[in-house]
Amino acid sequence: MATDEDTLNEASETLTVTLTASNLPSGVSLGTATATGTITDDDALQAAVESMTQNVPEGSPAKFTVTLTGGTSTADVVVAYSVTGTATAGTDYTAPGGRLTLAPRATSGTITIATRTDDILDPGETLIVTLDSATTSGAATVDSAVATATITQAGSVTRSVADAAAEEGAAVSFTVTLSGGAASAVKVSYQTASGTEATAADAASDYTVGTGTLTFNPSASLKQTISVATTEDTLHEADETFTLTLTGVDLAAAVELGDRTATGTIEDDDDEPTLALTSVTQSLAEGGGSMTFTVSMDAATGKTATVDYTTVNGTSRVAAAPCETQRQAGQHRAPDPAGRRRGSPSTTPAGLALGYVLRLCPERVTAARPHAVHLPPPARMNVEEIAGLQAAEADSSRVRLVAQGSYEAQLGDGSMLVPMVQTGVRYDIGHAEEGFGAEVGGGARFYHPQWGLTVTAHGRFLLVHEASGSGEWGLRASALLNPTRSP
Repeated sequence: MATDEDTLNEASETLTVTLTASNLPSGVSLGTATATGTITDDDALQAAVESMTQNVPEGSPAKFTVTLTGGTSTADVVVAYSVTGTATAGTDYTAPGGRLTLAPRATSGTITIATRTDDILDPGETLIVTLDSATTSGAATVDSAVATATITQAGSVTRSVADAAAEEGAAVSFTVTLSGGAASAVKVSYQTASGTEATAADAASDYTVGTGTLTFNPSASLKQTISVATTEDTLHEADETFTLTLTGVDLAAAVELGDRTATGTIEDDDDEPTLALTSVTQSLAEGGGSMTFTVSMDAATGKTATVDYTTVNGTSRVAAAPCETQRQAGQHRAPDPAGRRRGSPSTTPAGLALGYVLRLCPERVTAARPHAVHLPPPARMNVEEIAGLQAAEADSSRVRLVAQGSYEAQLGDGSMLVPMVQTGVRYDIGHAEEGFGAEVGGGARFYHPQWGLTVTAHGRFLLVHEASGSGEWGLRASALLNPTRSP
C-alpha cells in the first residue's frame, strides 16, 4: 500500500487493514483478519533564533525572533531558551519565563525581554539568548546560534568640585563629588593654576602646584579630597587665591561637568605691623618753614598701608577780636559788656531786628588739618617720611561780613529772650589757609533783670572754603550773674 509525502511535522500515522469472510470457498476460514500499518513522519522541525547584535536603550524592550524550518507543525511547538550576558536579571532587566510557544502551523515567534532604567553609568550591558530545546508532536531540534542585545546607557554622571580655604601653612582641601554612580571605574584628572588678579597666589612661593587623577570605583564613596599644600610666611598680606580645575574623565560614557572649577583661598595669619613716629618732639621758630616727622613699620606688609594723621592745637590760642562794629536797621547799638542793651528792657519794645556785623581784626590761629600717607607694599621693613607739616602756629587775619537776624521777645516776668541767626562770608589771609569761605551760625541770649542773670549760647559752622581740606566749627556759651546790677 503506497503512502503520500507531505511537509507537515506530525505524529506517526496508522492505517488498519481488515479481511472479510464473504465469498470464501468451502473449507476456508479466516485467521487474523485485522492488521495495522504505521506511517512514520519524516519531517523534522528546527527552531533557530535570528543571529544578530542590536542596541536597546535602557528601559526599552529587547526583542529576539525565533523561526521554524523543516516544515510546519500541526501541534504547539515549545522552545526553551536561556539568557546570559553582562546584564543582571532583576537589576538591568526583568527575567523572562524561558519558554516560547508557537501555535500549530506557525513559522516564527518573538522572545521579548523588558529592560530597566537606573542611575548607574556604565559602558553598556549585554543580553545573550540561546535556544536550549524544542518539543512538539513530531521531531524538533534547535540551532546552536545565539543572538545578542546591548543595553545602552540612559543615565549620566556629574562631576563637581567645591571651593575651599585654609590658613597659610595648612593644606587647602577640595572636595570632588561624583553624582549618579557608575558601573565601572571613573577617573577624573585635575590641575591647579594661579590667576592674574591682585590677590592671586604665587605657585612658586605660596602653594605647591597640584596635578593628578582621582579614581572613583563602583560601590565606593562618591566623594574624594584633593589636598594642596600652602607655604607659611611672615608677611602681612591680603588673602590669596588660586584655582583647581577638573580637566577630564576616561570613562566612555556621558559625563556632565557640573562645577568644573573651584577657588582655593589661602588665609593670611600674620599680625598687622605697628606704625609709629620715630621723632616725636621738634622745635621750629615761627615762620621758620616746615617740620619733618618720620613714620616706621616694625614688620613687612604686602598691603598698601594708609596712615591718617592730623595736627592739633597745643599752647597756642586764638586771639579775641578787639574791634567789632555792629549796626542794625536805622540805629547803632554798642553792645553792653553784660550782653544787655542800654536802657531798661521793660521799656524796650519786643520785635524783629535785622542788621549786619563787620569784623576786621588780626587773629593767631593754629592749623589743624587731616592728612594721609600711603605706604606701598614693601619686601622688607618700610620707613616713610612725612614732610611739609606747617609750623604749629601762624599769624593770620580774617575779615567777616555777617548778616544777622534776631527777635527780641519780652517775657511776662520782665525777662528778655533774644534768638539769633547769622549767615555770612569771610576772607582769611596769613600763614594759615587763605581765601574766601561761607559760614552760618545762630544762638540765643536770655536776660533776667531782677536776678541780674545773662545767659548766652552761640554756634558757628564753616560751610565751604577755597582752601582744600579746611573745615571749622565752634560753640561757645557763657553765664553772668550780677544781682546788684540795675538794668
